[in-house]
Amino acid sequence: MSQFEMRTYAVVENDIDVHAIWRTARQCGFRDLKLAVFHGPPFYLSLAEYEDFLASGQTTERWLTSTRVFLRAVRSFLLFKEGIEQADSRAVRWTGLRDQATLIADRVVEGAPVVVDVMVTNSGRARWLASDVEYGGVTLGAHLVRCVRPDARFQLSC
Repeated sequence: MSQFEMRTYAVVENDIDVHAIWRTARQCGFRDLKLAVFHGPPFYLSLAEYEDFLASGQTTERWLTSTRVFLRAVRSFLLFKEGIEQADSRAVRWTGLRDQATLIADRVVEGAPVVVDVMVTNSGRARWLASDVEYGGVTLGAHLVRCVRPDARFQLSC
């Protein structure tokens, strides 16, 4: 896809103007932009060079030069937006479940369908995401714990 865009729109894949992105991001309500400064490929050192690096010697300057060359073609950044995080069901710590299940059948027959009337309430502070989202969707499952009488309780998992 990037090859297609480079040919079609005459852009270079790594041609990112962080200043333009930051101007647009501020207009969209973002409060901060942080760039990650790192050195992608390993910078191998001998033991003596490593000690020189830690002592801010010549090896440190070589590493800085190598890092600057690397970062000319790489822009890794994070945008931060103001506001309070909206907790949802992707974080288990925010979920809450209150359940009530009633078996609706005169008798339960092994291997036959069982009808259960279920009411589930979100008792937590998080918004439950739909079951079809990629991660964190809420679905309802049931596990029959025991069934010795028609009003047997079910253990629900959500």
